[in-house]
Amino acid sequence: MLTVKNLIFDGKNFGGTDINHGIIDTDGWNVEIENCDFNNCQAQYGGGIFIKSVDTNSSNKKPYGSLTVRDCNFNNCQSLKATDKYGGGVYFNKGTLTTDGSGNPVSGFMRITGGSISRSMATNGGGVYLNGDNPSGGVSRVLYMSGGSIASNTVSDKGGGIFVGDGNVRIYFSGTPYVYGSTST
Repeated sequence: MLTVKNLIFDGKNFGGTDINHGIIDTDGWNVEIENCDFNNCQAQYGGGIFIKSVDTNSSNKKPYGSLTVRDCNFNNCQSLKATDKYGGGVYFNKGTLTTDGSGNPVSGFMRITGGSISRSMATNGGGVYLNGDNPSGGVSRVLYMSGGSIASNTVSDKGGGIFVGDGNVRIYFSGTPYVYGSTST
């Protein structure tokens, strides 16, 4: 588990020539971020955060990751890759939802509570890029959003606010979340 609290990331650029990812870049970790600001962050994938899960059947034996974001703000983050720029604010890719015996999510999910993702840019998924990739056909990714906003993001193709790629992805809203005002150029 990686926990990050009460930090401000401003003007970080991870957009070099190699595959570079946002401020927080994990393969298969469960990550909790609370009360942080990501301002003007840039990377090839996931300007603010990059989470890619790794199958436990792989040689790396890493579990599927999860991401919990509480009261964080992503402002003016962008994906800089020359083509196929994914996830201006957050890139959350691959994996399968796993639950405990009571059906509670253990990994393979993203939970956003409060905060905002705004004025971020990408080809797909200006605010959030979600991709499943579950060959067994089960639920591959779940986004829970309670309160907060994903607004005024820009893409050149699809998903100004939220882009859902491959896999059986489910999105659940509660409280008063706002997803609005994003555009495709």
